[in-house]
Amino acid sequence: MLGCLIVRAQDAPKLASVESFEDRYHPCVTNLRKARWFGCRSIIRWPDLPTDKESYEERITIWRADSPTDAMALAEAESAKYAAANKLEDLGFTQVYEMITKAANGAEVFSLIRDSYLQPDEYLNSFIATGGEREGEVT
Repeated sequence: MLGCLIVRAQDAPKLASVESFEDRYHPCVTNLRKARWFGCRSIIRWPDLPTDKESYEERITIWRADSPTDAMALAEAESAKYAAANKLEDLGFTQVYEMITKAANGAEVFSLIRDSYLQPDEYLNSFIATGGEREGEVT
């Protein structure tokens, strides 16, 4: 699927599919030859998982668009559709990253630099590996 890379927990329930970029030509792309690639991060709340905590999904999708604003519009529309199709809550939060390389194996699709006074282990435990992640082991 060219238009969408879904990052989700291995043990998540089966989700309704989201159509790919090829399935819809969007007005945000007026010239495919000049369009650029963007990675967009959105946050979805899973209200009905069996846990006493709130569950959130961070999704990274990639889009071909003429501008960051157009990429954001594509990502926001897809995120809302994804959430509605799966009875989830789209939090309306989107960050956009312009990819400096073409989409290919090993391409950086999203990057975010955060300033912090925390040391590396404290930073990872506070923001990245908090212990609440739903992820499987890579074998």
